[in-house]
Amino acid sequence: MCASSSGYPDTSLLGGARVSKADARIEACGAVDELNCQVGWLLSQLAEAPLRDELTAIQGQLFEAGSLLADPSATSDDCLTQAASHLLDVSRRRLAALPVLRAFILPGGIPQAAAAHVCRAVCRRAERRVCALPVTPATLSVQDYLNRLSTYFFALARYLNGNSRYDEIIFRPRRSPSQEK
Repeated sequence: MCASSSGYPDTSLLGGARVSKADARIEACGAVDELNCQVGWLLSQLAEAPLRDELTAIQGQLFEAGSLLADPSATSDDCLTQAASHLLDVSRRRLAALPVLRAFILPGGIPQAAAAHVCRAVCRRAERRVCALPVTPATLSVQDYLNRLSTYFFALARYLNGNSRYDEIIFRPRRSPSQEK
């Protein structure tokens, strides 16, 4: 294992460039990989074939996103752009079939919905890591995809809770003593 000029061990990007393992690009790739693992965990908890198929496709798309991030010379990916559009359509359909939210809900519910909420939060972190990279067609494509994917996971969590008749818990902020007067 070699050390980069920063003193951290280094690793290779696609194309052979060596960068520190502390590099923002490696951090973004790692966040997408972590998300893919969380999707695998969610997938392991679901029996419904259409949802399993959706999540398996998402895992493949996350590999595509990771490869775009690992290649500094990559351009945008039409497949990822189409996948983002599809995720938005699925999310809108699912949310339209549920009661309209008028307040924030606490993440949780049945175990599968709670796992979908974890995927949503990890997805948001991955999106923030991608936003730290230089703006290129590839990073914008991945950023848009992750943004739509986090909405998908939110809609999926609500769908799973709704199908199980779990009553979502509305967040009720505590009032400070000065607000109660």
